[in-house]
Amino acid sequence: MTKKVLIIGAGPGGMITAAYLLKAGIEVEIIEKSVFPRLVVGESLLPVSMDQYEELGLFEALNTAQFETKPGVRFIRRGKKFDFSFGKQFTKNAKTWAYQVPRADFDQVIATEIQKRGAIIQFGSTITGVRFNKNVELDYQKNGTSFTAKGDFIVDSSGFGCVLPSLLGHEVKKEVYPNWAFFTHVKDDKAIQYAEPRRIAFDILERELWLWVIPFSNGTTSLGFAGHKKYFDESITPKELFEQLLSRSELFHERFKDNDFLFEPIWHRGYSQTATKLYGDRFVLVGNTLEFLDPVFSSGVALATMSAKLASTQIIAELK
Repeated sequence: MTKKVLIIGAGPGGMITAAYLLKAGIEVEIIEKSVFPRLVVGESLLPVSMDQYEELGLFEALNTAQFETKPGVRFIRRGKKFDFSFGKQFTKNAKTWAYQVPRADFDQVIATEIQKRGAIIQFGSTITGVRFNKNVELDYQKNGTSFTAKGDFIVDSSGFGCVLPSLLGHEVKKEVYPNWAFFTHVKDDKAIQYAEPRRIAFDILERELWLWVIPFSNGTTSLGFAGHKKYFDESITPKELFEQLLSRSELFHERFKDNDFLFEPIWHRGYSQTATKLYGDRFVLVGNTLEFLDPVFSSGVALATMSAKLASTQIIAELK
């Protein structure tokens, strides 16, 4: 009898989990709250994630999308530049590059490919309940109608939503940490005037306030600030605040000061979180749902894909 796994969330953790399970002949149904494409932070990847995409045969779809490749990262402090190359590492046979991507496009490419492989994705669905009986069951609402998905195991990859821990009454420490993030996209019209315009960079404005600059292959760039909440004045409009913070960057203010925002800056207040129970009887958490610390080092997607691989390996062994 074919086994079936229910996955909460269609981000990198959920999609990589689904790909491994489908490869092992296990059915997959994914419940996703958003309707793709959707805006989300986490646009800079690490080489370790490339291993999972290669192992699962996803490079063909990703390369067709022509995302910007990332050979390393640059950190800047008081005008001094510190370059780190992915080619200089100790891991044998490791990838020496990654992608920097508009996540709306990247996640859509992966989701489309996973659907082609047989996954059912219920977009625009809100989970309302969970039960562990003979089967595991997830109740959800879609377009005003109630449904129930049944399977043998649940993977929660709902990110900051922490859907399953919330339903089960487990403690999740979120919005208690002082770190906030704030980002938008702009048209990078002046890029050609600057050396290495496609280079990803982090301008360290203060010890607890960083600006990220992530150029994409489509001519737009992600600009965002991560730091202690004391630097984010909510008494002014998001646009005014963003322009105020951008003016603090000697290197990037001139390049981006007159560029219109492609969407109003999006907040992530208290982005760090920790779940106290990571797995249990017929369920496991992967990705940002289980823990998230800091976006600056691009750790989010890396933790999502690696935890997805580890969880999938255990699930496959358990179900077989």
